[in-house]
Amino acid sequence: MSLPQTDLAGKVSARRGAMTPKLRAMAGELVDKPAVYARMTSKEICDALQTSEPTLIRLCRDLGYSGIAEFRIELALSANQHGNGAEATNPNRSPHDSVASSLASLAVELLDDDRAILLGDGSLIEAFASRLGQTRPLHIVATGLRVAQAALKFSQHAIILTGGRIDPKSLSLNGRLLDDAIARMRFDTFFLDAINLDPIAGLSSRSEDQAHEVRRMMEVSKRVVVLAGQSQFKAPDLHLICPPEWIDVLVTDIDTTTEAATRLVERGVRIKSTRGEIAPLYARPVNIRQYPAWPQSSVAASGPYAVAPRTLTVATETLPQPASSPTAMTQLGIVPCPNSIRFDGVGEAAGFHAADDAETEELDAMRTVLSLHRRLFPSAEDVLTPGARPSSRPVSFVESTEIEPEGYRLYLSEHGVTLRYREDRGRFYGLVTLAQIAHAAMAGETPMPLKGEIADRPRFAWRGAMLDVARHFFPAADVMRFLDVMSWHKLNRFHWHLTDDEGWRIESLALPGLTDHEGNVRQFYTQAEVATIVEHARSLAIEVMPEYNMPGHSSRLLSTALDLVDPAEPPASYRSHQGFPNNALNPAVPGVLSTIERLIDEFCSLFPSSTFHVGWDEIEANAWKASPLAIEEAARRGLANPNELRFDLLRQVERMLKDRGKKLAGWDDCAERDVVDKDAALVFAWQKPEHIAELMKRGYNVVATPAQRYYLDIRQSDKEGEPGETWAGSVSPRDCYEHEPLSGIPAEIASRLKGIQGCLWTALIKDKATLTYMAMPRLAAIAESAWTEPGNKHWARFARAIPTFPSL
Repeated sequence: MSLPQTDLAGKVSARRGAMTPKLRAMAGELVDKPAVYARMTSKEICDALQTSEPTLIRLCRDLGYSGIAEFRIELALSANQHGNGAEATNPNRSPHDSVASSLASLAVELLDDDRAILLGDGSLIEAFASRLGQTRPLHIVATGLRVAQAALKFSQHAIILTGGRIDPKSLSLNGRLLDDAIARMRFDTFFLDAINLDPIAGLSSRSEDQAHEVRRMMEVSKRVVVLAGQSQFKAPDLHLICPPEWIDVLVTDIDTTTEAATRLVERGVRIKSTRGEIAPLYARPVNIRQYPAWPQSSVAASGPYAVAPRTLTVATETLPQPASSPTAMTQLGIVPCPNSIRFDGVGEAAGFHAADDAETEELDAMRTVLSLHRRLFPSAEDVLTPGARPSSRPVSFVESTEIEPEGYRLYLSEHGVTLRYREDRGRFYGLVTLAQIAHAAMAGETPMPLKGEIADRPRFAWRGAMLDVARHFFPAADVMRFLDVMSWHKLNRFHWHLTDDEGWRIESLALPGLTDHEGNVRQFYTQAEVATIVEHARSLAIEVMPEYNMPGHSSRLLSTALDLVDPAEPPASYRSHQGFPNNALNPAVPGVLSTIERLIDEFCSLFPSSTFHVGWDEIEANAWKASPLAIEEAARRGLANPNELRFDLLRQVERMLKDRGKKLAGWDDCAERDVVDKDAALVFAWQKPEHIAELMKRGYNVVATPAQRYYLDIRQSDKEGEPGETWAGSVSPRDCYEHEPLSGIPAEIASRLKGIQGCLWTALIKDKATLTYMAMPRLAAIAESAWTEPGNKHWARFARAIPTFPSL
C-alpha cells in the first residue's frame, strides 16, 4: 500500500509572507524536524514549541489544514518521504517493537489493496486513520495502550497488541466489571501479549471476581490468541478460565519441548513455536483472510472487533464506529438520541451559523447555545455562531404549529440547515442537537453528516435531576455548571434540595439565624444568587423546583427556632433513620404552622415554579409520641397516636400551596393514607421500582426516581473501595440506562407517569471530582431514557458517545 505524497515545505514557503514572525518560526521548526514532531501529541508539540494550542491551530489553518490532526498527517508523510519516519528515529525502541514490526509487515502482505495497515504511536495512527478512514476500510495492527483509542475509532477491524504489563486491578475499570466494555462491541478474537499472561492466569485462583471479568470477555470472543514474545512466559492456566480449544499460543523464545509448553499441550492447548521471527508463525493460525468477511462499504452492527484489555479512566469509555459504517451515521454524538434520524453522506467537520434572515430572538437563541458550549468545553472550537465562518453552514429558522411544543425538526443539506420549531424550547433543543453534532465531529469522535433529517420530541414532560446541597454545600458556580450539563442533555427540571438536618442553604429573611451555623465561611446562597441561578436555568429551558423538607429532616430549623420545640418532650426520645434526635416539626407546638407558612411565602417569592417540593419523607413512626403537647392534641382529635398528626399537617400545607398557585410535590411517603389531592399532587417514587405501578394504580401522578436505578449516590459496582452508598445495592451505568420505568405498568394508566429523575444526594460527596464521578455518565443515561423512546435506545451507541460528554 502506497501512502499519499505531500509537499509540506512548499506549502510553508508559499504562505510565509502572510504569517506573523512567531508563526513563521514555528513553521520552520516543524518543517525542519517532521519526524520528531510527527510522533508527538498536540500538547507535546505545544510544549516543545512553547506555544498554546489555539496558536498551533491558527498555524495549521494558515497552512490550509482543517486542524492539528490533519497537519500531523503531513508531518508524518513528510518524514516518511525523507526516509526518517517516526519509527526509525525512536532511540528507545524495545524488542517488542521489532516483533510488532514483523507482524505489521506480514499483515501488509495479507491485506487487500483497498485496506490500509498502520503501525506507529497513538498520535500518528490517529492522524493517518482520520484521513484514510474517510475513503477506505481500515485494518490496524498496533502496539501499546496509547494506540487503542485511535485504532478502534477508525478501524473496522483492530488488532491491538498491548505492550506493557497489565496489572489485574486494571482489568477492573475503576472498580466496575467489564460488562460495560463488552457491551460496546463484539470481539472476534481476544489478543493478549504474553507478558500479561502470568497475572491473568493467576486470576483463576487468586480472585474470582477478576477471573469472572476475563472469562466474560473470552465467552464473547470464543478465541484467545496468545502472542508470547517475552522471556517471562510461563505456562498459563487459561484452560481453567476457558475451554482449551479456544486457545492458540504462539511463542518465539521457548521450544515446544520445554516443561511449560508440554503442560499446555497436555491440556489440549494448541501451541506453535519458533526462535527469532514470529511473522512466519503468525501467518498460519491467525490468517487475517480467515476472519469473517467484511462488506466493502459498511460494517454490520455486530461486526468483528478484536481488542486487548487496557486501562480505562471511566467505566464506560467508548470508541465510535468507523465513519463508513451505516450505524455510525446514527451516532453523531447526540445524547439523548433523537427519536427519528436519517443521514446520507459525510461532509467536512465544521460548525453552523445563523442565516442572514435570522430574527433577533433567533440570534439570541444561537448565542445562548454558543455560550453554553463555550462554558462546557472552553478549549473546543465554536460550534454555533451568529455570524458566518469559513466552512460553517447557515441555519434558517421556521416556526410551525405542526411541531410539538418541545419538539423540533432539522433538515440538513450541503448548503445549509432548516430548523423548524413551535416554541422557544423546541428551538433551543434543536440548536443543542446541532451543537452536539458539530462538537463531536470537530473533535474527531464522529462523522459530520452532509444531508439528512431529524424529527424529534421528548418522551416525558418531566426530565429531572436533583442536587442535594444541604448535606454538603456546593457554591453557586457549581450549581450553574450542573444546570449547564443538564441542558446539554435536554433535562428540563432542576430539583434543588436546599434544606435538611445538616444545613439550611438559602438565605432567610424570615428566620435570619437559619444560616448562622457555618462559621466564617458562607455555606448558603444569598437571595440574589438564587435569583441568578433561577434566571440561568430559565435561559436553558429548565424550571427550578425548590425542596423545603418538612416536617422531618428539620434538625437545622429546630436548632435555630427553639420556640418550635415542646419543652416537655425528652431529648432524643426518637431518632431519625440517619441518627438525628427529635428532628421532625411537631404539629402540636404553637407557631409551627405559622412558621411553615412564612417560610413557604419566602420560597414562593424566590421560585416561580409551578411545583413546590415539601419532602415529607422518613418521618419516624415514634415521632412526638413522648411529647405531652402532641399526646394531648392527638387525644383531642381522636387519633390513634400522636404520629398521626402529620396527616392533617400535610393537608394544611397543601392548602397553603394551592392558595399560592402551587402544586404540592413530595416523596412517595406523602401518599400514605391518600390525604393529598391525587389529581394535582406530584409524587416522587423513590423507595422501589414496584412502588411506581402501585401509586399509579391508586390514581397518583408520578415521577419515577427509584433508588435502585436512578439514585446517583449509590455506588456503581460491588468492588471493594468503590465510592458511594450501598443500601440500595449497586447501579452501573448500564443498569441505569437500561431501566424501563414503564415496565409492568398497564397501558391504561401509563399517562400518569409524568417523567423520570436522577437524584444526587451528597452525604458522601464532598467535592466536584466525586460529584462528576458519581453523576456521569449515569445522569446522561437518565436523560436519554427521559427523552428517547425505548425502541430508539441502544446501549452500545450511547456508550460510544461518552467521550464527548461534559464534566460537572
